[in-house]
Amino acid sequence: MRMSKAIFVCVCLVGLTQLVWSQNKGTGAFQEKGIPGYLNPHTRTFTTRAQGSGVQGPEFTGTAVFFREQANITINNYDQTTNSLAICHADITSIGDANSGWYDSADVVATLSGGTWFCDVPVLTQWTLQTPATDQLELCVSVDIISLYTLGSLTEAQSSRSSSQPCLTITQPANGVTNVQTFGFQL
Repeated sequence: MRMSKAIFVCVCLVGLTQLVWSQNKGTGAFQEKGIPGYLNPHTRTFTTRAQGSGVQGPEFTGTAVFFREQANITINNYDQTTNSLAICHADITSIGDANSGWYDSADVVATLSGGTWFCDVPVLTQWTLQTPATDQLELCVSVDIISLYTLGSLTEAQSSRSSSQPCLTITQPANGVTNVQTFGFQL
């Protein structure tokens, strides 16, 4: 009986020692393990959080220009089906600036009225440019017609038509300006 009590006490001491050692670990080492994020107590969903890489991005010098480039698109489609949907896409790229490489894009689902689709695609952005007064933009637009196809119990959306137009080269809008371009597609 004494021997079994002695073994029981030793096992408990080993267990407590492990517990104390785990408590003494530095908090920094403990937090590096696992997936960073948080648990939302209301929805009970876990959302991950990206860890910083420690590398800072480049600092751009110049003038911050906040502007909107908008593409108003009209799509005339004479072979449309009732289960079709049109998606308009616009993207802009900076040209001629020493801080070149700026790019933004947007997609909008078109509104059908009669046999014509309409969509206004706003690309709202802020770029830091060194020479905004002499810079230019390249504006490219495209449209996709998406149709639903059903086979048995499966329904799948597929692109049935795509079209794009030659890109436009336009002057860089001034700060706070909305620049509107109009495009027409015949599909």
